[in-house]
Amino acid sequence: MQLNSLTLALAAGFATNVQGAAVLAPRNETEPVLIYSRVVEAGTLDYWGFTSEPSNTFDWDAAWKNQASWPPVASPVGSEANAQCGSNNVFCSDTNGAPTDLCKRLVNTLLNNRGVIVPSNVNGISLTSDRSICWIGWRDTIINMPQGNLIDAAAATIGKCGSADAVSGWAENVNLNNICSRQCLSDRLGCW
Repeated sequence: MQLNSLTLALAAGFATNVQGAAVLAPRNETEPVLIYSRVVEAGTLDYWGFTSEPSNTFDWDAAWKNQASWPPVASPVGSEANAQCGSNNVFCSDTNGAPTDLCKRLVNTLLNNRGVIVPSNVNGISLTSDRSICWIGWRDTIINMPQGNLIDAAAATIGKCGSADAVSGWAENVNLNNICSRQCLSDRLGCW
């Protein structure tokens, strides 16, 4: 088969375009993805997860505006089978310290909006202000969790691990909507 000059020119042009095209790396499923962001009085509140596909049934604006629909925050009472759940055993870290004042503002923001339900594809919330960041992350997938469930362990971590400048630590046996989990507080997302 003989190629004409037009076919060769097209093939050469295509090869040049392919050569110059950026090769996209496969998506890293372990890197957090920003799911939702909201400006609050204390800074910017961001919700992070491991999928960029939000639930089709979750309405973020309604979750924040309709306080009358907020369910009460469940009492962190463990079941008889797991009586330690809710004990919030806190451990401190010397790395990844977040500004203590910013973390306190994050806890207060969650407290003031404790009934907002966090979708199950979210496993971290951060507050950013003046180029500083404080993260609360949790290990497990939690369904229909009011963000008020995060307050006790975060406050306990600040109380035990916080200095005047920075705080970093985690709590074991945290009751997050009746799931016993680990919850972390630092300047980075992640809680394994």
